[in-house]
Amino acid sequence: MAGREALEAEHPHAAAGEPIERRAAGGAEPTDDDIEMSHIASLHHDAVLFLHFLRCRVFGRNAEFHPRLREGGHVPENAPVKVPRVKLTYAEVLFAIILVAAAGGLAAAQGVPLPRPRPLPPAAAVSSDEPSAPEAAPPTACRLRLTAALATAPSLPPITGPGECGAPDVVRLEAVVLPDQSRVAIAPPAILRCSMAEAIVSWVREEAAPHALELGSSLKTLANLASFDCRGRNRIVGAKLSEHGKGNALDIHLLKLSDGKVVGLTDPQIPRDFREGLRQSVCARFTTVLGPGSDGYHEDHVHVDLAERRNGYRICEWDVREPAEASSAVLADTVPLPRPRPLAAR
Repeated sequence: MAGREALEAEHPHAAAGEPIERRAAGGAEPTDDDIEMSHIASLHHDAVLFLHFLRCRVFGRNAEFHPRLREGGHVPENAPVKVPRVKLTYAEVLFAIILVAAAGGLAAAQGVPLPRPRPLPPAAAVSSDEPSAPEAAPPTACRLRLTAALATAPSLPPITGPGECGAPDVVRLEAVVLPDQSRVAIAPPAILRCSMAEAIVSWVREEAAPHALELGSSLKTLANLASFDCRGRNRIVGAKLSEHGKGNALDIHLLKLSDGKVVGLTDPQIPRDFREGLRQSVCARFTTVLGPGSDGYHEDHVHVDLAERRNGYRICEWDVREPAEASSAVLADTVPLPRPRPLAAR
């Protein structure tokens, strides 16, 4: 207790509960023992105040207590405090114990310095090796040529798969714009490589539309039977990949005129000169032309594509038939084949 009395003598005007710092000679920082003594003195004062609370609780607010306590000071160590014996309830005793324990814990918590906050980690540097978002590919030369003045052909993402199927620089050819600004619809729209679409647009503008005027009306619609289609040639399973699977082919079924007339490219009832003119035009522009008389799979439409072959080899197989020739071809197709010979008995 000598340490506490020395502190009180050194700080006679310190208020009750005020922390008292003891400095060694020469203004040195207080030691841990000095700080602990100040905490004990504060707890002692809190305990006396709590006893006074109990006294008032039992005898009323006029109960007397020690003069030093009234003046806000500390109660001397040996000073008698007269408290009559009073029975307290169990709850009141338990409440007093909790208050004293809480006061001691709070004082201890206030005296212990908190650790410094951990500094924030520096922002992670962005590595220059990380791949950046892919930039949009610049338009191809074909895409720059195929403008809105020539056709309605919005670009599509490249086609990849399934299997060997696929096509780069893909467009959806919806309509061809003629020199007089009228439009020839592609029904349904054709999914093609840009180069194939450009060839179709050029053929419609320079050949098909002018030839249609020979029939007395302007061209209104080109009927698309097939464009991109991932399959083998002639839809045979296991056959070599068709140019349709590369977006490099178009099957033309028929033409529709503005007066409502329907013109089949393979219809023998259509004037021969008209059909012959179309055959010559497509064979000059496309590397493959397959129609009636080619392989039996193109009797009612004309297939055109831009397949690349060695030495620039081209195929043009489209028989422009007369009505009588067409009838003979139909009869030949309808003649039943002989029954297969039965297997020899074993």
